[in-house]
Amino acid sequence: MGATLLRVQVEEGILEGTVVPNKFGLPFISFKGIPYAEPPVGKLRFKAPLPKKPWTKIRAAKEHAPECFQHNTINLGSEDCLYLNVYTPNLTPKNLLPVMVYIHEGGFVIGSGNERTHGPYLLSGSLTSWWSNTWMARDRAKELAKQLGCTSNDDKEIYEFLINEPVENLFNHKVSVTYAHYAKESLIVYFGVVSENKFNTNERFFYGHPYEVLRKGIHEGVQVMNGFTADEGVLYFTSDVKADKVFEQADRFLDFFVPEPYTIYCPLRTQIEIGRRFKDFYMKNKPVSMETLDELLEASGLDDLFNQRPMVSHADDLAYLFLSNYNNNLTTDSKSFKMVEQVTALWTNFAKYGDPTPDDSLGVKWIPYNVITQNYLNIGEKLVPETFPEKKNIDFWEQNFKEFLSEYVP
Repeated sequence: MGATLLRVQVEEGILEGTVVPNKFGLPFISFKGIPYAEPPVGKLRFKAPLPKKPWTKIRAAKEHAPECFQHNTINLGSEDCLYLNVYTPNLTPKNLLPVMVYIHEGGFVIGSGNERTHGPYLLSGSLTSWWSNTWMARDRAKELAKQLGCTSNDDKEIYEFLINEPVENLFNHKVSVTYAHYAKESLIVYFGVVSENKFNTNERFFYGHPYEVLRKGIHEGVQVMNGFTADEGVLYFTSDVKADKVFEQADRFLDFFVPEPYTIYCPLRTQIEIGRRFKDFYMKNKPVSMETLDELLEASGLDDLFNQRPMVSHADDLAYLFLSNYNNNLTTDSKSFKMVEQVTALWTNFAKYGDPTPDDSLGVKWIPYNVITQNYLNIGEKLVPETFPEKKNIDFWEQNFKEFLSEYVP
């Protein structure tokens, strides 16, 4: 028996989607592969996206569109990737439904909004994260062009050169970094967020320095729910890097322990002192080895080289929101399913009411965070309100920021 088809009229034309069941048999309506801009290919590469032109025929929205160009075990993706998926329980509700927009994780390197990893059971990143902002975009572009054979130093000539290169060339060349830096922060973002100049009437996605933007209160009046997992730093350590090599580098070179943004704004002599402090704080004079792996992970953030260890890593919490497609054994009588229901209720309540616990249905009140009491909610098998998360670590980081980067301290 074929799937039920439904059509909807949008501004650009008619879409045809399907009614499908979720993992527990409940139906929802799915529209996949909806274009939201013209493909950014050819002369549109690196340009501001253009609105999608209308289509005249009924557009099938039953299959996922290509993912952005990336390396994964399934496919390489495509530059023609500006598509979104829409899921809804009802096309004709009596009242307007709240909307949650999921901007997929992956550090501008991997991932998509498709269901390959997460299914639609019904989040990732920070403006000040070092990896999310490309501080030296022009220098990296010049170096990339040089590696591809362009010797010019003129910005326009470099732009024309890169816009005509096959996407495979742009993707397969990397700007060299030291081994210690590579092992510590192997997620190298070459096309991350930059502070954009004003071009004609084009809307700028972001401009200014992240710290200054936050100081000026761009976030004032915006309700935000932030969080982290128990082993958040267990991330982005490539499997082709050997553990013993990492341990050797961490023991020999203090720069392994120097976090961003110190490597950007501090002179080398200061970085050596910072590296010594961070190594002493996290390693406590112990040699770097498998026995001290927990300390190393907390200090530097390493990932799937050690994925045989039971951990709750960065983005693992998404499995409780969208149900990871890699876990098909979840049953409604399990503890994990109870957590799915709790986490889903917290997130959807926040979207609907601006308050994750608007009533007592979850048996707990999530008190908003402030700098005095620093309230937070510890989400595990039980929901436990607590205060001052990771106080010792935060005090250590704040002390060093005040000493070496005081201009970035509120």
